[in-house]
Amino acid sequence: MRKPVSLPATGEEFFLHTDAVLSNADIASARVVAHGGEPAVEITLTPEGGERFARVTEEHVMKRMAIVVDGKLVAAPIIRAAIPGGKAIIHGNFDDKEARRIAGGITPVRSRSR
Repeated sequence: MRKPVSLPATGEEFFLHTDAVLSNADIASARVVAHGGEPAVEITLTPEGGERFARVTEEHVMKRMAIVVDGKLVAAPIIRAAIPGGKAIIHGNFDDKEARRIAGGITPVRSRSR
């Protein structure tokens, strides 16, 4: 039986799918930015990743999407609308250090070795 995973910021529990929609191979870049004066992570997807992300977000409007970094659930936002264009921003209840950890965890493997 699968165990629930807790979201650190709220303690909410989620059961995650075993298959990931996107992986590090779909990420072109990730960086820390300010969003409304708070730390956030801006993600740019590869063309293939952007197409998949747009399709999945369109199919799951008003449902949650888990964002897992290094095996840790870092966010589970409700998808309010399809997200086309290959870019997204993750923001929530985390500080600059956590935003840097998230960005570092989702940066493509090929970028980490530089």
